[in-house]
Amino acid sequence: MGGQVSQLKEKELEEKYGVIASIHFGTKHMGYAYMFTKQEFGSEVYKPQQLEMKKENTCIMLKKYSNGNFKLVSFGNEAMDELINLESQENDDFYFFRLFKTDIVAKDKTLFVKDYKKREVDAHIGFSKVYEFVQSKILEHLKKSVNGAERIQADDILWVIAVPSTWDHQYRDFIRKAAEESYHNMVIVLESEAASMYIRNKPVSLKQEKIEPFKDGQCYMLVDIGAGTSDICTHKFLKVGI
Repeated sequence: MGGQVSQLKEKELEEKYGVIASIHFGTKHMGYAYMFTKQEFGSEVYKPQQLEMKKENTCIMLKKYSNGNFKLVSFGNEAMDELINLESQENDDFYFFRLFKTDIVAKDKTLFVKDYKKREVDAHIGFSKVYEFVQSKILEHLKKSVNGAERIQADDILWVIAVPSTWDHQYRDFIRKAAEESYHNMVIVLESEAASMYIRNKPVSLKQEKIEPFKDGQCYMLVDIGAGTSDICTHKFLKVGI
């Protein structure tokens, strides 16, 4: 979207939500960020401790209890460290998922994900636990770093979840159901759409060695080369939208 349509949407969001948080699972890495709808508060991109990159490994560690329930033990880089400790032990209660985004398999309309020992677990369990974890981390960071943010509750946040353009409705519905356990206000967008929205007002158009924002009628190609898949799309910039 762009132009007047975008301005109206932004005004509606500012009035309804105090914070917009975005989550993206990549094949190899994932990241999340948030921004306040009132610009004076700024935005923040999550940065793991002791790392220069603003992203985590896309992996999780779950523990299965005797009653069949699962609990998220560790996430991202911490889960990688936990795996090193587990490899020296024999403990079947822990499930490590290295590339849980791309290791999803469909069986009888149910999606499963395999851990590093090839054991299958309902994918809904893993993804819902991750979304719950990310929500707690963002709320924790908000309340620690921003004055007055201690009043912010989960319902004050609009959650934006990016999914690959190649995922069909079954996978998108699965993501929605997994996220709905933690997020009451949520939108799902395609990764290519999210990237397009990000650059539409950025000074990225090169003309006579001068970089300037896109103008009405200009076209561009967006190439997303990830660790597992590559997406290519083209857009034309219009006053009323893309």
